[in-house]
Amino acid sequence: MTKKKKSPEERQIERETRQQLRLDPIAASERYRAQLEMEVDKALEAVSASGDGLLKAVEAHRVFTGFSHDLAEATGRRMYEVRRGLHERLGSDFLKRQLMVLRHGGSLPAVKMPALAKRTLEAIRDQQGPRAPKIIEGEDAWHETAHEARQRYGVE
Repeated sequence: MTKKKKSPEERQIERETRQQLRLDPIAASERYRAQLEMEVDKALEAVSASGDGLLKAVEAHRVFTGFSHDLAEATGRRMYEVRRGLHERLGSDFLKRQLMVLRHGGSLPAVKMPALAKRTLEAIRDQQGPRAPKIIEGEDAWHETAHEARQRYGVE
């Protein structure tokens, strides 16, 4: 099996992505997330009325959703989460049923995260460092006053 030769445009995009990844990993990940979303849109446009191409669209959506979830976890920003499922983007009820059959039939193959996605997430994690636990000010005092109130009113 031979490797597919990359076009000059693809090499230019990779070069720009590497440079942007060094400068601002979050901007690079947002750009990559937009590219993944465009791939999902293209795959959905290619789905025919009979359901041909649905598996490819599902795989593209799973990569997009997985990357978005990991990005939200790495940055702590929930705005990157995908809130709209693939079934909402399909046009007909037949395709929605086909999607349900694919999901519940166990016929979905495992999807690997692309290498560029892994690199961008690692760069974000390296930039942000370890997370400290979230501490809420006054939480102990609130528990004490709530306990006193329950004792005062005889509720336990």
